[in-house]
Amino acid sequence: DEVIVTGDHAYGRGTWNLNPIAAAGADTKAMNGKWSVLYQRSADGTWLVSRWMWNQEAAPKPAGG
Repeated sequence: DEVIVTGDHAYGRGTWNLNPIAAAGADTKAMNGKWSVLYQRSADGTWLVSRWMWNQEAAPKPAGG
């Protein structure tokens, strides 16, 4: 994961993982993916999110399919 700052703009990217604990009988699966975000510095110096993007990696295909 990283954040790169160039002047009044910044770019961040990384990965995410979710490994839920199954509740009674729930069919929950682990998920993961990638994210990226663009920030813009406002006039008062705070960083605001300009764009946010993420994806979820597809589950592996079954063998032979």
